[in-house]
Amino acid sequence: MAKNCTICDRNTSMLAFNTAHPEKPICLDCLNGFIVNLNTIEGEFKPLSDALNKAAAELRKTLDKSLK
Repeated sequence: MAKNCTICDRNTSMLAFNTAHPEKPICLDCLNGFIVNLNTIEGEFKPLSDALNKAAAELRKTLDKSLK
């Protein structure tokens, strides 16, 4: 039974869906694009995330020293 993709509205029988929201299926092309975009975003923001974690650790260390 073919349904339409929630994102691109393409009519296809090859759909993926979240069990929490089975009424909103997406086609495999949109799913693949979503996964690729998440990996790209994660790769781009990793250096920023690492720098923020390092700064937070240094701040925590400084605050611990000042509280002693």
